[in-house]
Amino acid sequence: MLVATVGSPAAADRGGGGVIPSYPKPTKSCGPANVGETAYVVDAVEVNPTLTHFLAVHITAGTTGEHAETLSTVNEVTTSVSASIEITAKGKFVLAEVETKVGFTVQKSTSTTNSESVTDTWNFSQPGYYGLYKGTRAVEGTWLEYRCQRLTSGGTTTYPFWFQVGNLESYTTFSVMEVGTIGCQDSPPAGSVRFQARLYLGC
Repeated sequence: MLVATVGSPAAADRGGGGVIPSYPKPTKSCGPANVGETAYVVDAVEVNPTLTHFLAVHITAGTTGEHAETLSTVNEVTTSVSASIEITAKGKFVLAEVETKVGFTVQKSTSTTNSESVTDTWNFSQPGYYGLYKGTRAVEGTWLEYRCQRLTSGGTTTYPFWFQVGNLESYTTFSVMEVGTIGCQDSPPAGSVRFQARLYLGC
């Protein structure tokens, strides 16, 4: 598992022990001209290479060549923002911020890894025990919404500031799908989708 935490709360106590969590604030401007604007901030990111489809095949000397195979689903990753799998305009903004944080493309619309085709053709030139797989990098974490506003108290109005709207929310998404084969003789890097596939192959 690869874990990359971005901007985690500094407060050690989230459980109501009297310590107020310190979350990251928006970096965009919040001045008089920005009053009413909204910003979304990704608080934490976790990236996990995830196997979604898999099939083990035993290729003998007489069965090399092309094989059309249907893979079984072993895991499913579905995009969601605040527990909703219907990605709204707000959700698209949140996932765009996630994409910026992780530095690679992620799904920013309503989608699931089970919408991917699970039947493909593989060409085997050598006999052996192989794993056929599909997988992706699952990305999940938390985010916050802010609004640029003023506060009026006792006849005094403050300079605009970023005000947190609501509580910490969650999201889940995934990167592009990876398709491949893995053999017992292969040594893929730990933390990769291929490494997960070799674990499933069990050799």
